[in-house]
Amino acid sequence: KGKYTVNASSVNVRDGAGTEHKILTTIPRDTVVTNYGYYNTVDGEKWLYVKFDYKNVTYTAFITSRYLKKV
Repeated sequence: KGKYTVNASSVNVRDGAGTEHKILTTIPRDTVVTNYGYYNTVDGEKWLYVKFDYKNVTYTAFITSRYLKKV
């Protein structure tokens, strides 16, 4: 749990853990997200359930940990 930044040029944010779930938005590098300790593992990959604000909207959604760096 804690704060993370996106370390890819952009990353898709989804309504569930795994690439088969709907993309809610795409956020750019250096966007800060907060995880409260909840995640799912899909096909050996950890998907963090995060909360963040982007373009005046607050999202709670899943992002693969592959594209996040702990702050």
